[in-house]
Amino acid sequence: MNESNILKSVPLFSCLTAEECSTLCDRAIRKRIPKNAILINQGDSTNSLYIIVSGKVKTIIEDENGKEIILSISGVGEYFGEMAMIDEEPRSATIMTKEPTEVLIFTRPVIRQVLTDHLDTAFSLLQGLTRRLRDANKQIESLAFMDVYGRVSRL
Repeated sequence: MNESNILKSVPLFSCLTAEECSTLCDRAIRKRIPKNAILINQGDSTNSLYIIVSGKVKTIIEDENGKEIILSISGVGEYFGEMAMIDEEPRSATIMTKEPTEVLIFTRPVIRQVLTDHLDTAFSLLQGLTRRLRDANKQIESLAFMDVYGRVSRL
């Protein structure tokens, strides 16, 4: 599948035409990352959105003792980095590849222009953020209200 088709398959960009996706891909930075490499460190200051073209990544957070919690595993057509791209705050989690991975990287100005030109894309971004917030709420609920057996059962 070419970049344009992958982009079109991402719900965030599904309202764009093939030509708009192609133009957007021309403005992307393409990067290949080996297995088990850190793409983004928690606390990094960056402002880009990443789309996975091939491979898989895991989103993790670590405590001060180095204990790792996997928040999610993402694959082809999924995206990450939208929070820091929007609010320009440091990255809230570390992104590490699980296998050789290729990503398209879109800078904030590029995405801002797309969102300005396409209200449907802006709404899709809000839907994606809302979905992730709901997932986080479920995890918090699980940690706060369930005993260890309930959490394992839910998992």
